[in-house]
Amino acid sequence: MSIAGLGARDHRPEHDTWSIRGAMIAAMLRFVHLDRAVARPLVAAAIIVLGACGPPSPQTSSTVSEANTTAITAGTVDLDGVSAELIITRQRDLLDRGLVNVLVHNDSNHDLLITDRQLVSTFFDTTPAERRNTLIGAGRQIAVQVPYGSTEDCDDPTTVEAALVVTASNDAETTPVSVVRLDLEGTEILDGIRGKQCTARAFADATDTAFVGTTVDDQTVRTTLVITRTEGTADISLGTIRGTVLIGTRRIDDVTVDEMASTDQAIEIPLEFVVNRCDPHAMAEVTKRFGTEFEMSVDGSEPFSIPIDVTSLTPDFETIVQHCREQTVDVTINS
Repeated sequence: MSIAGLGARDHRPEHDTWSIRGAMIAAMLRFVHLDRAVARPLVAAAIIVLGACGPPSPQTSSTVSEANTTAITAGTVDLDGVSAELIITRQRDLLDRGLVNVLVHNDSNHDLLITDRQLVSTFFDTTPAERRNTLIGAGRQIAVQVPYGSTEDCDDPTTVEAALVVTASNDAETTPVSVVRLDLEGTEILDGIRGKQCTARAFADATDTAFVGTTVDDQTVRTTLVITRTEGTADISLGTIRGTVLIGTRRIDDVTVDEMASTDQAIEIPLEFVVNRCDPHAMAEVTKRFGTEFEMSVDGSEPFSIPIDVTSLTPDFETIVQHCREQTVDVTINS
């Protein structure tokens, strides 16, 4: 994996020199790729083992880890008294946008300024988040968003290891030049993202999908999903199906699980899409208007919710939502 882009973009004269950044990046590259016991002698680093903070705010559903924090001192940053609870949330809309949250808690008597930040993890190709100044005041906590990237390896059975790498200083007036690595434990969410990406990739590589016999009736679309094998002999299992806030998805038949065995060339699944909501609030706030997902397993893998491309049905979905809105207006006028 590469963190070469971290801190190397949008260089400005008032920032640290390229030579300092190059030294930090080279040190981080060695630190990321080597076992910690081997890497420690190679970098001029002060390792501070931090105690865990108290639990995050109850509004946040998260995985919390106690972090080991290493400052690579091209420049200095005082981390005494700073503890970090790294929280990767399961916000659905955030994941849909390719991002995860990491909550950094500053439990010290001085500020912490972060500029560059990047999630570095095994099996993923990641990129730095957009550079921005994030000032975490003493006793405060702030969530930073970072891209989780795309999976490069779907074969290795080991779990994901990850770290948040940031450039930091101790106050708003000092340009950050110290690279700080926050090792993340409890990265089950990244294992889930990896599993979902690998399952979706395996399904897309092995099949084509199409909707046939589509009809529109008031606020309902009825159609048949045809899944055709294009290559390979993977066993594919499709279970629970769901739609979006605006349009729900359900099966017309009584089958709960479809099995596409290695010898099957195609299967057909009758579906019905029905408007759930069409009120202005839902229309304005929803982040994903149309879509459907199956709980899917390939060759006995752990099941994940995998989206099916419904682009061809978009005009029909627009039609039934419009029917709903017209009928809602009519009821309001005549009530």
